[in-house]
Amino acid sequence: MITTLGVVVTAAAVAGATAYVNRSVPPPPEPTPTPGSGFEPAVRRIPKCGQSYAIGRTLDPQTEAAELLSIDRGGPSFDDFLQRQHASPIGTITIEIVFTGRLQRPTRILDVRVARLETTQNLAGTELRTYCGGDPPARAVELDLDTPPRALISDKKPYFDGRDLDVTVEQRETLRISASARLHGYRWVFAIDHIDGSGVTVTSYLDANGGLYQDIAQVPDDAEFSLTGAAKTYGVRYQESGGRFYQDAS
Repeated sequence: MITTLGVVVTAAAVAGATAYVNRSVPPPPEPTPTPGSGFEPAVRRIPKCGQSYAIGRTLDPQTEAAELLSIDRGGPSFDDFLQRQHASPIGTITIEIVFTGRLQRPTRILDVRVARLETTQNLAGTELRTYCGGDPPARAVELDLDTPPRALISDKKPYFDGRDLDVTVEQRETLRISASARLHGYRWVFAIDHIDGSGVTVTSYLDANGGLYQDIAQVPDDAEFSLTGAAKTYGVRYQESGGRFYQDAS
């Protein structure tokens, strides 16, 4: 009993002392910031794909172009080169500024202005055009399953009339097909006519899982593409809500 009481008294004394200290000795004030130290800016210039740059002087292709062969376009070495040459982006560029506060209390940014603006002639010495890499844009086509011949259509004509697509291990093509159905339900596979590695024209068959077959009879029934038009009435309807489906009595 004495030991327990002693523990309680000691704990109460510590709590009382802590409260007294908190009342009598406030926490140290936050350091007064010096001008400009309330935030940190981060700047990123985001060039567009295929961004061009201009340099005020002409780079001699005989004596100065060798450096261009050794820099990593898009990397730090290219940025350093542009800075050394006082190059400017041509046309447009995106500038991103990220402000990060350094204090517990807010630092309010009231304005971002242009200062010390200097007007010059357009730089006309040297133009650097960067390559626009990345994936090629998707090729959008339409497929009306209700209307024969059910061909892939672009600009109201069959997409592959007078056109073909070349693909390699380094080059891809994306075909985005917008299929539609109103009158009926449909199931199908895609036939792909192509010239194989031996130079022979063959037809392969593509299922909805990405499987490729030389014989259409080999395509599993449950792997076909499917689409259906809307019915006038349904035996039952279910409505999704909160990740679950509930019967809709309407």
